[in-house]
Amino acid sequence: MTSQLRALGWPDDDDSPTDGDGLGHHQPIGGRYDLVEPIGEGGTSTVWRARDLRTRSDVALKLMSRSSSDEARLLERFRRELELTTRLAGPSYVQILDSGVVGARAFIVMELLEGESLHRRLRRVHTLPGRDLLELCAGLHEALAQAHAVEIVHRDIKPANIFYERIKTPTGRRDSLKLLDLGIAKALWSDARLTTTNTFIGSPHYMSPEQLESGHSVDASADLWSTAVVLYRALTGVLPFEGTGLAVAKRITMSSFLAPSLVSRGELRSFDGFFARAFTPNLADRFRTVDELCADFVAAVLASPLLGSPEAKSAGWDPRTTVVGPIGYASYAERASAGAADPRADTPTVITETKKRG
Repeated sequence: MTSQLRALGWPDDDDSPTDGDGLGHHQPIGGRYDLVEPIGEGGTSTVWRARDLRTRSDVALKLMSRSSSDEARLLERFRRELELTTRLAGPSYVQILDSGVVGARAFIVMELLEGESLHRRLRRVHTLPGRDLLELCAGLHEALAQAHAVEIVHRDIKPANIFYERIKTPTGRRDSLKLLDLGIAKALWSDARLTTTNTFIGSPHYMSPEQLESGHSVDASADLWSTAVVLYRALTGVLPFEGTGLAVAKRITMSSFLAPSLVSRGELRSFDGFFARAFTPNLADRFRTVDELCADFVAAVLASPLLGSPEAKSAGWDPRTTVVGPIGYASYAERASAGAADPRADTPTVITETKKRG
């Protein structure tokens, strides 16, 4: 992986520049990318629409924020995010085009996606219809099956990180779901830790009880919990665990939520059992794999009135193919055993919020 990083423009550890940011207001990043406008911002970076002066095409460029403190830690987080992203190449993830360090600031160049996030879509339509729920579940299954097969946990599944890319086809347009932002993802084989103590890792409303309690010691079950929260929000129009701070943490750890049938006056009764299992406090009683979770969710959709007539329900929707898709978990696992994952790789653990002591 070190040689791959060098090929993408990363310096060796002892070659990293340490003074000055090397970025002028009108100077292209890496001598190649003109920043056009910011399109997203997080705690440690900003994503820009940029112009590739070599190919004359627009790209997305993630640029590390200026930081007078902990600069080395931020650089290492970027380096490790790049390693994980390159491991998950495919239609479910954003393609990496280039990367490097200019001055003391890292950058990653990615394909520029046209479309909208699930967060924006839900603000516009409030809830998703039955077929869109099936497509959402299938897309998340495809992405997470690939990640979990190589022992990578995303740890921040939420509507803002789920993107519908709009793709032109001979007959019109279609949406392709991508899972974004591996900035706080974790590889289960790695002992590397880039966090401090007393921290939350993830987005509070979508965290599992284990994330709230331990922060670091989580596995794929954290992604399954977050996926269920996303599906609940898309189905009902509300979050299962509302509140802020300690209030939402208490509701999550106690699994205090309204069954969908209570939110919908009985119309979504077929989903009650699914979410009761997805959100049970006892980890051993929850879904163990994304295969199990999505198969049960599809069954709940098919048992509901969301798809209309029985004919409409059966037209083109086979849970076995809708959930697994054309590649499937077994294929990803086979790729992993053939060397897609290197258990010696250096991979990230990154914080997003600081836990407050009360």
